[in-house]
Amino acid sequence: MPTVSYVTPQTRNILASLASLLIYLALSVLFFGRSLAGHLSNFHVGTGTDPSVMMWMLAWWSHAIGRRLNVFVTHAIWAPSGFNLAWATCIPLAAWVSIPLTRIFGPVVSYNLLCLIAPALASWTAFILCRYVTKSFWPSLLGGYIFGFSSYMLGQMFGNLAHLLVFPVPLVVYLVVRKLAGEIRTASFAMLLALVLVAQFLLTIEIVATMTMFGAMAIALAISFTSGDVRSRVLRLIAPILAGYAIAVVLLSPYLYYLFAFSFPHQPMWSLAAFSGDLLNFVIPTRLNVLGRVGAFESISNRFLGNAYEAGGYLGLPLILIAAIFARYRWREPLGKLLIDSLIIICVLSLGPLLHLAGKPTIGLPGKLLARLPILDNALPARFMLYAFLDLAILTSIWLATSSTKSASKYAISVLAVLFLTPNLSAGFWIAPVDTPAFFLDGTYRTYLAPDETVVILPYGFRGNSLLWQAGTDMYFRMAGGYTGIVPPEFECWPIVDAIYAGVYLPDADLQLKAFLANHDVSAVIVSDPEEDAWRPLLSTFGVTPVDVGGVSLYKIPPLQLAAYKGQTPLDLERQADSTRFDTLVVAANKYLERTGALAGLTPPVAYRLGLLPADWLVGPPVPPYYFSQGSELRLDKGLWIGPWINGEASVGVEGSYDAIRPLIDKYRGSASQIFFPYPEQLSGTSEKAGGSALLVMVFDRVQLSRAAARIEALSSRPAVDPRLGRSLLPEHDCPTPRPPRIATTPSTPPDAITHSSLST
Repeated sequence: MPTVSYVTPQTRNILASLASLLIYLALSVLFFGRSLAGHLSNFHVGTGTDPSVMMWMLAWWSHAIGRRLNVFVTHAIWAPSGFNLAWATCIPLAAWVSIPLTRIFGPVVSYNLLCLIAPALASWTAFILCRYVTKSFWPSLLGGYIFGFSSYMLGQMFGNLAHLLVFPVPLVVYLVVRKLAGEIRTASFAMLLALVLVAQFLLTIEIVATMTMFGAMAIALAISFTSGDVRSRVLRLIAPILAGYAIAVVLLSPYLYYLFAFSFPHQPMWSLAAFSGDLLNFVIPTRLNVLGRVGAFESISNRFLGNAYEAGGYLGLPLILIAAIFARYRWREPLGKLLIDSLIIICVLSLGPLLHLAGKPTIGLPGKLLARLPILDNALPARFMLYAFLDLAILTSIWLATSSTKSASKYAISVLAVLFLTPNLSAGFWIAPVDTPAFFLDGTYRTYLAPDETVVILPYGFRGNSLLWQAGTDMYFRMAGGYTGIVPPEFECWPIVDAIYAGVYLPDADLQLKAFLANHDVSAVIVSDPEEDAWRPLLSTFGVTPVDVGGVSLYKIPPLQLAAYKGQTPLDLERQADSTRFDTLVVAANKYLERTGALAGLTPPVAYRLGLLPADWLVGPPVPPYYFSQGSELRLDKGLWIGPWINGEASVGVEGSYDAIRPLIDKYRGSASQIFFPYPEQLSGTSEKAGGSALLVMVFDRVQLSRAAARIEALSSRPAVDPRLGRSLLPEHDCPTPRPPRIATTPSTPPDAITHSSLST
């Protein structure tokens, strides 16, 4: 008799799941990786300097584990003090899994493969969830695509690998839904949930925090509008979920120890308002999507806050239509109400503390409450759209599998939803070349540097890819710098770090740099060839001849040359810099007033162009325009404030710590008519409690300003005005017009001062 083959339902499910995974992988390679074929080590997914951070993390874990080092505390960057990586996006799970690839092919290849796999994995786990809910393949395949290739995921594709690896999120929902249906025993559920939570925690902490918040919200909503047996089952979920979290805490205890046992940031690292969604972004795509390249859309999306990579709120009209149809017919059902209500809440919170329309702030929103919560005060609201897309994935798959809408219309809307979400189809849009100089690639560094020698690499920090260059050498040398999102307090307090990291105005930069190098045991400065000309004026003060080799200029500094600067404190150097800057601004304002009769239009860049600020106060190349986007950590006025006040008065200010600017306050207390610190608050007895760096602003009438300037010039032994007065020092595009500060004004703060004097903290 002929053999009858029989495929079990379980086998069919496995085959369907594998087929979906292969489809998602093919789409990921097609969209993002086709230009990487044959160039996996020469190009990388993403642009800017964020990818170098992820590649460094992959290399660090391989290096540290191989040498049995403490994986959480590194001295390879921010040397000699080092850095606690528990508070950085250190992606340990991804690094562990890819150690074989990293050791054989290097961190660039590992990073590229992880970036291509991440959308496919996210889509696949969302497919598994949707397949369980709908029991239908094609609707679930669409649901997985909506989640894994969402606008949120497209934005993170530009270098934020940690926030691409979100495949555990749908698995958490999958486990909860199965437990709610009584298909998993309590002990098994708690352990499985703990393992998934641990996996997500070891990829990025922020996602665990926001997932917990929205998960608690969903349970609270479900309890509020269910009754009887359904409510009882929901309530019975709470204990095993808490047990899962408790087990996860135990498993993560070594990590948590380093997270909280040492110093950690108590202030928000990012501006929530600056990285919030824009209401128009729900229907207006950015250049991440193929439709975003339409001129009319691009002109609007360019005004969204933050940058295009965090503007991940685009849903598209077809997906919004699906949600509306679903809401009309299913909102009164418990599941439908949960999905719709959750979607609305998530979208509102993603808009942040203020409602923005094409970049313009309007009214306050509930999102401002999140700024008061620990950990969540560092969660960027725009990233909440991850959960909106998971909600929409479930919602769409249910609608497609069960809707009574005519099949033709249903499938037409589904196809349009896919088309509207299609990524930018330019292959080169998603990748960038690896810019590592030959000095680091071919081993030349071994000839000129000793193992663990401490160096400074320019461009510094996030302005360049020094992390990737170091990673390529397997951490052969140490750097007195880095890019970890947080600048350690031990470095942040040095004025020269602000100058070379963020491009602020700094007097006596050569002396400041030598003191910094001496106190951080730096013996060499390495400058990439494209920036060597810009840094030469500053570095020539070392009096050493640079070695030009392998695409870099190497300045080896004899220890005796820096010995005299050893022991100088950053506080003394900051006081010196702040005093010089403030005095020069007072003289500059007076000179400008004498020449023009009014201070209208005077800003720090204008003063610089006119020669009212010395030419050597700006070091290195101009900061790229990309970093001048709203919400950037850079300040457009580079730490200074100068301009008009009401009634023809003048306002002058500098940014600094209270200990550094206290001598300035004492010096000018009797000369200024008003003193604000931290601005916009009036100076008071509690001002000294202002944490970190803040803005000092003093107001002078014309007589006060003239007298103060005369005293400064009389006591100064060098010209207070640059001899090139009146000549433009930089091309116009190098001195962008600063924007108003992101600080709410008080009734005593005149509009003119806000318009013409800018500081963004």
